[in-house]
Amino acid sequence: MLTKFKIWVFNQATWIYNIEYMIISIFILIGVMLVDLNIYDIGKYLPDFMFTSVGLAKLILAPLAGALLTITTFTFSTILAVMIKYSSSYSSKTIENFIKQKSTMKILGIFIGGFVYNIGALVLMGNFKNGDEVIAGFIGAAYAIISIIYFTIFVQNVIVSMQTPNLIGRIYDETKQVIKREIAGRENAPVIKRSDRDKIVNIYSKKNGYLSTIDYRKLKKILKNIATLCVIDCKISDYVNKKTQIAHIVLREGALINDIQHRINETFIVLDNKLYFYDYRHGITKLIEIALRAIAPVVNDPNTAIHSIRKISILLSYLAKSEHVHTAKVEEEDFQILYIENNLTEDLYFTFHQIVHYAKDDVSVMRALLEGLLLIEQSSTAKNRIFVDEYAEEIYTKSLPSHNNKMDVAYLEDVYKKFIHNND
Repeated sequence: MLTKFKIWVFNQATWIYNIEYMIISIFILIGVMLVDLNIYDIGKYLPDFMFTSVGLAKLILAPLAGALLTITTFTFSTILAVMIKYSSSYSSKTIENFIKQKSTMKILGIFIGGFVYNIGALVLMGNFKNGDEVIAGFIGAAYAIISIIYFTIFVQNVIVSMQTPNLIGRIYDETKQVIKREIAGRENAPVIKRSDRDKIVNIYSKKNGYLSTIDYRKLKKILKNIATLCVIDCKISDYVNKKTQIAHIVLREGALINDIQHRINETFIVLDNKLYFYDYRHGITKLIEIALRAIAPVVNDPNTAIHSIRKISILLSYLAKSEHVHTAKVEEEDFQILYIENNLTEDLYFTFHQIVHYAKDDVSVMRALLEGLLLIEQSSTAKNRIFVDEYAEEIYTKSLPSHNNKMDVAYLEDVYKKFIHNND
């Protein structure tokens, strides 16, 4: 339940922030009215400069309401323009890196909340006399100043976000955190214990979409007393359909699961979109797409592609430190839930095969790929180093026919010889 709630909050974050600031503005309005109507006699504790006449308060609040509504419309147009820029220049997947920034999610809520406060205060002051002293105008002006400060922060964030190195850096930082959690989870990698006499039940997906995450806590609660082992056969971010086997379960003697299979299926969260905080490959995919867009003939920006490749290589260097295949997500004396991780060979091919296909004619990009593999090799375990060397040889061999110039070949050989030297 907690996992599903976290996903729901992530998907509805913009709505949540908008409603949050609207509610805050309503509570501010209620508090101001309680003071102005002398329901709570705390006005004597407030400084005199906070009080204005009703006429002046209306004169302040009316134009502020219109101004805040106008800025809200302008801000929304700015958000749409940035989204179009991200989609056309980088990748449609990178849009979430802008939308999910707190400054982006909060900005509309702040202005809408200010509009609600100003309109509400104007309506509620209709029965006040012009000579009455109120704080509604001062609070409205203070709210407007805070809104403008936050708008300035939003504009600054937009300017920073539009710069490609900053976007790549943000994606790198997010993905690095996901990979660190992944590596920490791989420390526990037991051997699968199973015999030919075990009764195995296969679990199939009931939905079409991406396997986004698994609620291990709920799965453990369901299976602990009826099974000894549950092996997850699909990986996070795999696309599954209603015939895909997502797991198999080894039952205890005499146990049945016919009545609870629907509850087991509910623990496998299948969505139409991937979630970056559970899937490190989602972040790597964004960097891949930025690199591919940069090397496209229309854009022709190999330096951006090289920067993306270097960031990707650093991320893969963390994964290269691990050789584990099965990770115990739940391990007790007589019960295990095991997840099959991606190995380095799969990650290397997944990451670089598209870049190699489209960039094999660009010697600078191919050299960056080999340099990236060299960085990964330096961090690899002995077993993973073999995979990296084999892949480096494949890339080098595949790119050579595209380069007839001796200097280009020498440029690539200069890096590739380091792999050969390391193996001597």
